[in-house]
Amino acid sequence: MQELRDDTTIEWTVHPFRKNIRKSAALLFLLAGLSLFFHIAMASPGNNPTLFTIAVSVILFLSLRDYFFPTHYRLSAEGVLVETTFGRRFKRWNSFRSFSLDANGLFLSPFEGRSRLENFRGLYLLLDGNGPQVASYVKERVLARAMPLEGVAR
Repeated sequence: MQELRDDTTIEWTVHPFRKNIRKSAALLFLLAGLSLFFHIAMASPGNNPTLFTIAVSVILFLSLRDYFFPTHYRLSAEGVLVETTFGRRFKRWNSFRSFSLDANGLFLSPFEGRSRLENFRGLYLLLDGNGPQVASYVKERVLARAMPLEGVAR
């Protein structure tokens, strides 16, 4: 296995809202339509559901925050940093045991095999045309951490 360089980092930003304007416009119309439907459904004589409609609209919008706002990824020798509009999440490489690549991203799992908990404890990285480069980098880091230490019997 080749020696890992500790000074190498990979950074990229993904913003799905800007990637496909037609899909984004359709989603905004759908959210507006759902909000309008909720407003009409909750309206009754003497009842003004405006506050509830605003709350539902905000909740619907924020539930799709990863789509509407950009996400910045940084892979370094220390670990994986994911920065969103609403926070940062950092995990060290030694917390991952396996990974899988699909058409849209790469999933880092803390388990060696499949587990029902991996969706809650893993980390999904959206890719932006850089799949092979990121997969190669992650493979080096995850496999290097999974290798047994020299001179230590298991």
